[in-house]
Amino acid sequence: MKRITMYKVAELFAQAYGTCATVEKGIHGFLCTGIFPFNADMFSNEDFAPASVSELDLEAASVMAAVESTPEASVKEQPSETPKSSDL
Repeated sequence: MKRITMYKVAELFAQAYGTCATVEKGIHGFLCTGIFPFNADMFSNEDFAPASVSELDLEAASVMAAVESTPEASVKEQPSETPKSSDL
């Protein structure tokens, strides 16, 4: 059994990639994604819903981050006096 060194990895990858990567697979990739020929109806608005989070207004996002980072927002009030065992 032979060991695969880090120097052999590139050679083995090149052999596998050369065997698997074909022009037909590349063409099919562009066709099924609607890139070429261009298909504007390939994806619906629901497909882009997860990206809506990144459409926040930058000013509003910075204000939200500032509020969340203030000590007053994260510290809860603590009782001023600890109960003694005799009080329980």
